[in-house]
Amino acid sequence: MAQWGGGLVTMTVHERDDGAVVRLGGRLDRRSAADVRAAVGDLLLEAGRPVLLDLEETVIGDSTALGLLVELRRRAQRHGTEVRVVAADDRTVRLLLRARLGALLAAPLRSPRAAERAALDDPALAGTA
Repeated sequence: MAQWGGGLVTMTVHERDDGAVVRLGGRLDRRSAADVRAAVGDLLLEAGRPVLLDLEETVIGDSTALGLLVELRRRAQRHGTEVRVVAADDRTVRLLLRARLGALLAAPLRSPRAAERAALDDPALAGTA
C-alpha cells in the first residue's frame, strides 16, 4: 500500500490480483489533477495492469477532473489496459453519465447509497455493496 497526500487530494494505492485500486479523497480539480495524473500515469506504465479508481470520498470540482479521467482512460488504452471507476457517490456517477463517460463506470458500481438501499431491503446485506 502506498499513500500520497498533504494537498487537496489524498491517494492510497492497494495492490490486488485484478489491478491497482487507487482510492482518492478530497477535491479533484485543476489544482490537484497534476498530482493524480502523475501517480496514476506511473501505475499505468507498470505491466499494463488495470487501475481501479475509488472516488467514493472524492468531489469532482471542475471540468479538469473530468478531463483527467478521459486522459487516464486514453493512456490506459494506449498501454493495452483500462481505468475503471469502481466506487463513487451518486453525484459523481450522475456527472460521469451526463458527460457521456459512463464507459468508465465498472459494473456493479459500489456506492454509499447502494449499501443503504441493500440494508433497507435486507439487513444481512448491509456493508456488502
